[in-house]
Amino acid sequence: MDAIGPPYRRWGTGWAIGAWFVPFLNLWRPKQIVNDVWNSGLPARHGQPLWLHLWWVGWLISNILGRIAFPDLGPDPTLAELRQDSINYMVSDGFDVAVLALALLTIRVTTKRQQAKADAIAGKPPEPAAPLPGAPGAPSPPAEPASPQPA
Repeated sequence: MDAIGPPYRRWGTGWAIGAWFVPFLNLWRPKQIVNDVWNSGLPARHGQPLWLHLWWVGWLISNILGRIAFPDLGPDPTLAELRQDSINYMVSDGFDVAVLALALLTIRVTTKRQQAKADAIAGKPPEPAAPLPGAPGAPSPPAEPASPQPA
């Protein structure tokens, strides 16, 4: 964030990693750091989108579900306990996939906002958004070379 001025961060760079590992502080500080990075990008806007908040709440719920899915079954679990444990894992992992999608969206959009800010500082015109693969106007994939035929 230092390369993109003016800095909006409220904490030192060490907290960008360390905040995830400090008990109780890791429940809100990483989200505050993500908010600071979001707010420093372009286009300038006040507040964050709903999906950014949903990602954070989802991440917190995912941690709780992960704890539920990993119980101590003891040395001789019953078949019912193993079945319930498997169901808990499937629910937890399914929820993790949704949270992962929001995390990837967060990374992608935040990176584009930071790049737009860096381009604005450097005086570059903004780059147009690349079309999705298969969309009208998207470049077609390169043709594979023909394999040689045995003689």
